[in-house]
Amino acid sequence: MISPPNAKPRRALAPLAALVALWLGACSDGAPPSSDEASAGAAGMGGGALVQSGAGGGAGVSSSGSSSGGNGGNTSAGTPAGGAGGSAAGGSAGLGGTAGSGGGAIVAPGPVKHHVMAIEYPGRIVEISDTGQKLWEHQTPSLTVMFNVLANGNIFYPHGGDKRGAQEVDKQHQVVWSYTSPAAELLGGERLANGHSLLGEGGPPKALELDPAKAQVRSIDVTTTEAAAHGQIRHIHRLANGNVLVALEGEGAARELDAAGKTVWEYKGVPRIHEAIRLPNGNTLIGGGDAKRVLEVTPAGQVAWEFGATDAPELGLAFVTSVQVLKNGDLLVGNWLGAGGGTGVHAFQVTRDKKVVWKLDDHQLLKSATTVTALDD
Repeated sequence: MISPPNAKPRRALAPLAALVALWLGACSDGAPPSSDEASAGAAGMGGGALVQSGAGGGAGVSSSGSSSGGNGGNTSAGTPAGGAGGSAAGGSAGLGGTAGSGGGAIVAPGPVKHHVMAIEYPGRIVEISDTGQKLWEHQTPSLTVMFNVLANGNIFYPHGGDKRGAQEVDKQHQVVWSYTSPAAELLGGERLANGHSLLGEGGPPKALELDPAKAQVRSIDVTTTEAAAHGQIRHIHRLANGNVLVALEGEGAARELDAAGKTVWEYKGVPRIHEAIRLPNGNTLIGGGDAKRVLEVTPAGQVAWEFGATDAPELGLAFVTSVQVLKNGDLLVGNWLGAGGGTGVHAFQVTRDKKVVWKLDDHQLLKSATTVTALDD
């Protein structure tokens, strides 16, 4: 099932007469406030969505049923923010400031829900609604552990195992772009903003950039101590400075390489690392694999923030994989339960003050997921 952990009971509503008196008293001339004033001053009235308190800028669902992300209130490292946001359209949540301050009314805690896409190991991509229903699925040609959802709605993914390459498919399962790799392994990659494809091949390890016509734009040799092709490269990303940031699984290192393949930054000691993302503040966010934790490290290699198995034993963290930074600053974290599955969660949302506000743990729908991405953020 998909559920918010540790749900709190709803607050009791004040008697109707008291609410009316307060509402009328807000206007000096005794007249009811305008529709704009009522909208700005009373979240939850007139069809407004519930705001989850303490979730770092609550996500909600509008009265029309469409997802409404709590865009206001980003959360920086170690500093949870309340969130002023949500769309102004359709009676969505939170028009009136941080819950409990200013004009924004404190409303009952509501469930955080996510429309997600996930890869069930070893290669079934599944789209799941925010009510936990399977909407779409696609079987990849071979072992697949990550994907991108493109702006046109298509899905891009590298695939390895006995068939190495990459594909872009549409929702009708038509292959609109493909590449066959001569390497011994290919599990990491992404579609770049310029339409090129960045792939992390193994055996030998290299970062390969291809244009839409599959012509090689750039190839960077990647040095790693891991000899086995399967354990060389997981996630790989192009940075704003043109360098690439590679998660070297077997070596347990996040490494930034320039165009010549020279190491310009690295962080080691993360066994079977799966993901490394460069944040706007210059820090690097790491999905820690066998370390069973997510950590943020500074350019100097200091741990600025981390969350692991001991912070929430009830999650059953086994192998931390994908990490997505949501608009409100929370993290959506994947948890691979192994080839045979397990009892832990497939993914969870955690605030920067280490509150788990959502989890994906439907073991009927998914046995073991490697990447989970929120599509409604």
